[in-house]
Amino acid sequence: MSDSHPLPDVPEKQPSPTVVVVGAGISGLACAYALQQAGVAVQVLEASSQAGGWVQSFAVEEHRYLLEGGPNSFPSSSKAVVALAEQLGVPLVSANENAKHRFIALGADLLTVPHSLWSAITTNLLPWRAKLRLLQEPFIAPLSADAPEETVAQFVERRLGVLAHTRMVQPFLTGVYAGNSNQLSAKAVFPKLVAYEQDYGSIIKGLLASFRKNKSKIKNKRPYALLNCAGGMKTFIQKLVQALAGTVHLNTPVTGLKQTASGWELQLGNGQKISADGVVLAAPAFVTSQLVASLSTEARLLLDAVEYAPITVVYQAFKKRHLTNRKEGFGVLRSWEVPNPVNQAWLGSLWTSSVFPNRCPKDEWLVSHFFGGACHTDVLLWSESRAIEEATAQSRWLLGSAPKAMPTLNAVFNHAKAIPQYTLGHTDRMSIAQTLLAYQAPTLQLVGNYLQGINLNSCVESGQVACEKLLKMPPFQKAPQAPASVHTTEPLPPISLDDNVSAIDSTATIH
Repeated sequence: MSDSHPLPDVPEKQPSPTVVVVGAGISGLACAYALQQAGVAVQVLEASSQAGGWVQSFAVEEHRYLLEGGPNSFPSSSKAVVALAEQLGVPLVSANENAKHRFIALGADLLTVPHSLWSAITTNLLPWRAKLRLLQEPFIAPLSADAPEETVAQFVERRLGVLAHTRMVQPFLTGVYAGNSNQLSAKAVFPKLVAYEQDYGSIIKGLLASFRKNKSKIKNKRPYALLNCAGGMKTFIQKLVQALAGTVHLNTPVTGLKQTASGWELQLGNGQKISADGVVLAAPAFVTSQLVASLSTEARLLLDAVEYAPITVVYQAFKKRHLTNRKEGFGVLRSWEVPNPVNQAWLGSLWTSSVFPNRCPKDEWLVSHFFGGACHTDVLLWSESRAIEEATAQSRWLLGSAPKAMPTLNAVFNHAKAIPQYTLGHTDRMSIAQTLLAYQAPTLQLVGNYLQGINLNSCVESGQVACEKLLKMPPFQKAPQAPASVHTTEPLPPISLDDNVSAIDSTATIH
């Protein structure tokens, strides 16, 4: 996958509609695949030496360890991802049964997150006064529709109480967004919950109404599970690239975009120019903003306003016999209510080998620690040795490793601009930017995790929605229809470290 395909010569007048997708992350690849299925000629241009963006897997130390450079899993409720995986023939694996056990670190204490009604009643994560406060939620008057936008902290504390925020919601946002709940927008992060308050006057009433409305669908849906791909998340990317059959061009940065009378002209980093009937920008917001600058200064400024949080991920492996306090489960997230005993930049940890099989040798335990986020951007200044030192101290506290126990593996991933932050006004800013560009350039689409959701399912949906919008435009309405699905049967190439170098704005070092 590290070899780039030569771009075809593109004549001034295309014999059939063409689309260029800028960016080969999961959003861009999903969009390109949907366009290909609709019979549209597509080319994907990726600036880096690999496809997949954040979605990377690394098999290291003679394949003794399988590490994820980005997302570690996705839930079975991710309809778009699961459907695309089935269409591509991606082999999926379910998490171990004990992955349902999750923990919140409240200072030095690890508290179990409830996963059933009874455990929610008996949990010590919330004291009884906080549980009683939750029951008051249906009786709290909703804000008026024209009230000022609230942060997540303001919304949750007003409706559910302070402890529900600090011990449940805040750790969740730390794990998903690496964000600050005092800055993140409730409207952008929890749009359904905010809508429940407006439509039903209560979150709980809205949830019950939604349950009754979808009761028949709930009965027929597949059991909930956490999923990954055999061979790691990178397998998904490999299957998409195979299905796109030579249309993905690596090491091909786009440096300029110009609207022409007949469509689009793209300037490449090597000086080459290519034309297209439609363009999909599937790059991060800070890259997309530069490409749309010639179309709309206001859209550029709105996209530039998207902030990104940095993440440093450190994988470590230990011999199980050296660990005295390891717990089977998915992992642990921290509550900011109480300082962490080891490092305040620590966000949480995944017990990787406890979640999915074949992640490390059977006599070892693989853990991944996450540092940084919106509240601790100084992790960008950490050296590799500092990151390993902090992770080792975290392992000793969290897992009870023996003082003389040394990690059998250290792997450091630095993502300078990892996760977009949905701060106050984010939804409106992105809506305005897309509206401005749609008016100026209807055959230009934006996709990516900075728009309407950062999870894998939202990314795939973002690409598919962009495809649907383009197909409604005049150049593509008469495009020939391709078969409904394509299944690749070729064997996947082995995942090697050489094929999975670090993504844009990230570095990876493994020891």
